[in-house]
Amino acid sequence: MNLARVNWTCGRVDRVLKRESKARLATLLGELAAHVNFVAKGKLSILYTSGFPVFTGRRKGTVPAVPTGGQLSDGRLLDEIRFDFNPLGRDLTYECRYAVWTSYDEVEPYSSQLQWENSLFTTRSRNNVIKGVPFRSIVFINRCKNLLDLNELGL
Repeated sequence: MNLARVNWTCGRVDRVLKRESKARLATLLGELAAHVNFVAKGKLSILYTSGFPVFTGRRKGTVPAVPTGGQLSDGRLLDEIRFDFNPLGRDLTYECRYAVWTSYDEVEPYSSQLQWENSLFTTRSRNNVIKGVPFRSIVFINRCKNLLDLNELGL
């Protein structure tokens, strides 16, 4: 295969060749990982010596960590709120339950009667957007039975 750069294509051929070789490499590594997993038959010592990363998952009986550093800010549109928090690690899925308070006619803002029916599942700790939030409202985020008013953190 000739990988010499061609000037008249402005690098498009190079990008396509690189993309194709990455896809082929990913396929081959996946097949190799499946073969190592088949040969190891669940023996952790063989898996560790293979050189592939071993994700053993969470240990039984440990409490999951709670994200910290929550910040709310305005979204790009009028009815959007963006929230960010510190990540806990890689390859995690977060469930963020939230309630929107709009007026005293409904319920007190810090009451236990807030409706927590809204959930947002995300794998990112940055640029998460809640859509459809009224202009004058407070958003509460509930995680692991801890009530955190993110408006006090910077909105």
